[in-house]
Amino acid sequence: MGRHVGHPAGPRPAQPRHLLARRTARRAGRGAAHHRPQGRLRGVRRRRPGCPARHQGARRPQRPGRGDVPPEGRLVMSSEPHDDIRALRREADHIALDDHVATSARPAHRVIANHPWTMLRDLGVEDARVLAVGEDAATLIGLPHTDGYTFRSLVADISPRHTPGVAFPVTERVPKMSDRYDVVIASLPYNDARLQDPAHVVLRRAAQAKLALLMQHLTRPGGYTVLLASHDLMDNPYPEARQQLHLGADLLGAVRLPAGTHRQLPGLDLTTDLLVLQRRSKDDASRSQDFERTTTVRLDGRDVEMNVYFDNNIDQVLGSLAAGPLAWGPAAVTVSSTPDRLDRDLAEALGNVTVQGRRLGLTYTSADNPQHRAEPSIADLIRKRDRQTDLPTPRPHPRRARGQTGLERRPAAHEGSTVVVVASSCRSAEQVDAVGSSPSIRRCG
Repeated sequence: MGRHVGHPAGPRPAQPRHLLARRTARRAGRGAAHHRPQGRLRGVRRRRPGCPARHQGARRPQRPGRGDVPPEGRLVMSSEPHDDIRALRREADHIALDDHVATSARPAHRVIANHPWTMLRDLGVEDARVLAVGEDAATLIGLPHTDGYTFRSLVADISPRHTPGVAFPVTERVPKMSDRYDVVIASLPYNDARLQDPAHVVLRRAAQAKLALLMQHLTRPGGYTVLLASHDLMDNPYPEARQQLHLGADLLGAVRLPAGTHRQLPGLDLTTDLLVLQRRSKDDASRSQDFERTTTVRLDGRDVEMNVYFDNNIDQVLGSLAAGPLAWGPAAVTVSSTPDRLDRDLAEALGNVTVQGRRLGLTYTSADNPQHRAEPSIADLIRKRDRQTDLPTPRPHPRRARGQTGLERRPAAHEGSTVVVVASSCRSAEQVDAVGSSPSIRRCG
């Protein structure tokens, strides 16, 4: 017998395709409900364009999921060489980011937070509305005893009588786009994490650049923006982010902090920068120092990219410059120093920023100055237009013009009310409303 009932023995005869049965592939470990047909017709294989003839009709290999990989084949951190270098870099970045979240940098931020406020006082900041955003916002804004604070956005009004080390009222608040502040202090996310994956580095650069522009937007003209960012913001060879910052702000100065200032852990030793910018009005000319371009310097036999500001002001680097090799691409700049010199060196460097700001005429300007008055928001312009526009005179309703509103009480039928027209020549006819024995007459005006 042949393959089908009724067929004679011998070679299988050719049959039309529409009479052939469908072919179903059974997957191991799955029920009958999950069986899916792998071809239209039994014995007929689909042709895939672009494949050699020997591969026509072959099944495409399935990508194994995480559950199909045995435990001994999964990614682990060890000293042995690993085949998947990209997965190893990602795992190293995840470990560094977890350590960044789990380890507190509050002791170092307490040392750093005192000196920017001394610089701001010397530049003329007395009575100001301050916004602090980012990690340890309560410490950066100047609050003492901030061990229990986990806020990421705080607003406070600083008075001239405020002294460091004294508590003052603060408000936990997420800023709005229409808000404007005299001083904005921001710690940009993951600024000290040494990332190994290029995709993660590009993502952090974009996030920090966007947040830096947002903090500048929240600063009113004449106010200051203090940023604690990774050195990528200044040393990135692509200057688009710095050009956008320069369109609306002037750089008073910057300080390059040593590696490991915030956390002395492997993977958290990236060099960070403390930037001080002043928001500029649209009509004002730029008085900023050059910080848009980068230059190539030779360190430890390697070529590294460094911002021209630090190349021209080498005393603003708190330590010795060196080249830090990366797992990908060219080497990056790093700074080495001893932790006990941070307090003294930072005070001296921010003192130089104060001198540079005064020399360039970038001192603090109060909000009362019309030259640096904050631009009104769209909502403020709409309210101002509504207040200046005279309200239109309301037109009477057509029914009210005839003296009838439709709300007059009409006598019910059981009360025996009748209406008698006395004179029809009046504009509104005289009517007699007789209710019982007490008639009331309304005459024409």
